[in-house]
Amino acid sequence: MSSSEHMRMTIGHNPVIHSDFPDPDIIRVGETYYMASTTMFLMPGCDVLKSYDLVHWELLAHAYDELDDTPAQRLEEEGRNAYGCGMWAPSLRYHDGIFSIVFTANDTKKTYVLEARDPAGPWKKRTIEGFYHDNSVLYDDDGRVYMVYGNMQLHLTELEPDLSRPKSGGSIGLSPKMILKPTLDSKAAIFIDMKAVTMCGLAITEKGIAKLKFV
Repeated sequence: MSSSEHMRMTIGHNPVIHSDFPDPDIIRVGETYYMASTTMFLMPGCDVLKSYDLVHWELLAHAYDELDDTPAQRLEEEGRNAYGCGMWAPSLRYHDGIFSIVFTANDTKKTYVLEARDPAGPWKKRTIEGFYHDNSVLYDDDGRVYMVYGNMQLHLTELEPDLSRPKSGGSIGLSPKMILKPTLDSKAAIFIDMKAVTMCGLAITEKGIAKLKFV
């Protein structure tokens, strides 16, 4: 039975998971759904889960054992800790056979990239230049890679294809108009201008009139 057939036969009731997986980012690869979520200061961190029907989820891995090596994270400095900091709002993607998770940490002011060929691990960790809070990565059809990030003020930056660094001259400032504000029932915020549409951090570049598109 395929996952699509199984999904039609599955009836889910909220909450589908009786646990805390904040800021989830979910993608579909083949017949399987994968999710990454915020773990903040907890280590090991960055929960990675999989599902075939979006109802039943299995924990695959923690994508890192240790986020960084700072005195606050080691609780070695009097009066300093990383509670409420650490890993936030991951952007989970799959491209050319590689899973990637991009996120920031407020306490280290770094942007991290985790990569693996198997979502169950092992994952390799590195950092890229810049601090891109609440980011979302888009692989365009022409091979170019973009990242939209920020909160009320959005920024769009083109990255090198391997996510190693921002592309020289690739920063694009956005001053979009908000057309839908978050409510108690939805965390989505939609911004629109003539070059890009963003919804929950997803960016679609267009020439001319912008169109709303889900990826």
